[in-house]
Amino acid sequence: MTVDFDVAVQSFLYFHGITDCNFEVIEIQLKAVQWRSAVHFMFENSLNAAVLHIMLGPEHDIVSVDLYMKIVIKIASIPEHSEDMIAGVGATQFQVQGVWSKEEDQGLRPSTWEGREAWPSLMMEVGYLEMIGLLHIDVEWWLLYSEGQTQFVIIEKIHRNPFHFHIECWMMGPPMAGIGDLWISKCIQDFNIDSAGAVTSPLGSTEL
Repeated sequence: MTVDFDVAVQSFLYFHGITDCNFEVIEIQLKAVQWRSAVHFMFENSLNAAVLHIMLGPEHDIVSVDLYMKIVIKIASIPEHSEDMIAGVGATQFQVQGVWSKEEDQGLRPSTWEGREAWPSLMMEVGYLEMIGLLHIDVEWWLLYSEGQTQFVIIEKIHRNPFHFHIECWMMGPPMAGIGDLWISKCIQDFNIDSAGAVTSPLGSTEL
């Protein structure tokens, strides 16, 4: 097994030739230093390779949990809905045979969808501005490989200076006229939230 560390970003470790035994050892060590909740794994199954994404700093966890709770409360406020109808998706690894498998930030699904293997119907991914390209890859991954089970993906970018958030809401939609017949992922809503709490939308979105 070889390991490469991205010194410039200091947020990723790449493992090539990783085995199940290697992964178990890494998991044990991460738990021993209480880092397991601060990292997510993505696996390239065909290459026996893995990318360990390190999410240090309090902002990621605070923003991720806060967004999740706000969405749960919003859903529960809908007439004839309640929190009992919502099941959170914890630190679960979703496998796609022969391609990438990955862990999520936060997700939820109807409580009637049983089993840990059930995909989230709504997925949330949080990251810093510098990783927006990777967040968009995450969007494609959830919407494409869930085969319609994940219907909605929300990504939240954290800008450090000046501190503010940018939220994008994605789902699959029909292509533009004359560009094939396969549905594609589309950003249907977006919101900028500054440090004072003021909300604007480049797309003219009104409410999440």
